[in-house]
Amino acid sequence: MLLFSILIISTIFVLMLKLGLLRYFLFGTAILLFSACQRKATKSIATPSEPIIKTKPKALNFQDSLQYLMTRSFGESQDLNGFIIYDPEKRDTVYAKNAAKYFTPASNVKILTLLTALEILGPTMTSISYHLKSDTLVFKGTGYPLLLNSEIIDDGELLYLLKKHNGPIYFDPSNFQDNHYGSGWSWDDYPYLYQTEKSALPIYANSVWISKANQSSRINVDPSYFKKHLRVNPGDEFSIKRNFKDNNILIEIDSSQDQLINKTYPFVYSDDLLVQLLSDTLNKPVGIWDKNPLPKGKQMKGFTTDSLYQIMMHFSDNFIAEQLLLNCSYEVFDTMSTSKIIAYTKDEILKNIPDQMRWVDGSGLSRYNLITPRNLSYVLQRIKNKIGPDGIERLFSRADEKKSKKDNYLFVKSGSLSNNYNLSGYLKTKDGKYLIFSFMVNHFMGSNRPIRNKIKSILDYVHKTY
Repeated sequence: MLLFSILIISTIFVLMLKLGLLRYFLFGTAILLFSACQRKATKSIATPSEPIIKTKPKALNFQDSLQYLMTRSFGESQDLNGFIIYDPEKRDTVYAKNAAKYFTPASNVKILTLLTALEILGPTMTSISYHLKSDTLVFKGTGYPLLLNSEIIDDGELLYLLKKHNGPIYFDPSNFQDNHYGSGWSWDDYPYLYQTEKSALPIYANSVWISKANQSSRINVDPSYFKKHLRVNPGDEFSIKRNFKDNNILIEIDSSQDQLINKTYPFVYSDDLLVQLLSDTLNKPVGIWDKNPLPKGKQMKGFTTDSLYQIMMHFSDNFIAEQLLLNCSYEVFDTMSTSKIIAYTKDEILKNIPDQMRWVDGSGLSRYNLITPRNLSYVLQRIKNKIGPDGIERLFSRADEKKSKKDNYLFVKSGSLSNNYNLSGYLKTKDGKYLIFSFMVNHFMGSNRPIRNKIKSILDYVHKTY
């Protein structure tokens, strides 16, 4: 390569010499040499104003990492999501996103109901208030939900009192000042057990059980009183429906098929129905007291409230939640009104809550309810102060029931309606500290499974790194 270059330069030199252009050749060569030297000199001199410095990227702190996870999980979604983590020991909000925005809480409302009951009710629930006037027994309801309840068996003292009395028995309904459905409940959910009617003194959990074991067996109805409301027609496909406004039930069934029936329906409650069912059970007449309402009488205590709290929180039992709130109203006012006890709780128990809220029922069935994540965080802090770590792990559901109590670190209450999912409660860190959190996601399309998975992965990160 070098010899080839020398040969070319020599040829050009001879050609320039013959043409009389040698001076131009020498001048151009000098310019090229000078430029090459300048470029080399420039490369060899460092620029003081632009030093070359190598640095490691700055590590993200806990909050920044959590924000990254939230953005990665929910950044492109069209839903509304809010999240708050509060450290009660430090009295510090660790992380907050949309914590003051309003969400539909669904069954997270039961957290408010729980605090109300913890503040008002004692260790046992009042079952009835009654008066003995010579040989006449007059009793009032209190919202007690366990009279002849086949799922939750109480001590039977209330039924025993009614059975052993030999004189006239009357039910006084005057202290029930509420509707049997909650404000904002969906009318077309009437046949489902999760929307059982509330009342002053529920009987048989305000529901009727219809069963059939096999093709040859008869259809069983419990309580048997409702057999007269049952009609069975032949049909190509099995169906069972209760009318909206009454207790008539139509069953269509193919008699050639071995059809199993196991269905529980809420019934349409009335005071007349209550006394009729009681009369059938006691085998003696029970009437409705139509004279002047009686004041609060002698109290009969029933089931332990702590057991009912567990049923409400672990199984998200809407019926128990509504009746607990009515029982709280009875204890405060001697009357049962959901709206009155909610107003009382907001004014007296939750007067320092961070945000105003719309709260209309005890269960969370209503879409009228609106609450913020930081409100739920405040209520959870109040509950923690009231029941302590043992109470938290007893009353709140473990997020993963397959894990042992020792390995579980989430103690929560979920809440879901169509297109809404919320999870609030307590996160136990590796060093045994309890963090309070509320994660609310509303207005998404499709199943809530992807939402639940995203929430779980974020809470896993908090557990491992905080």
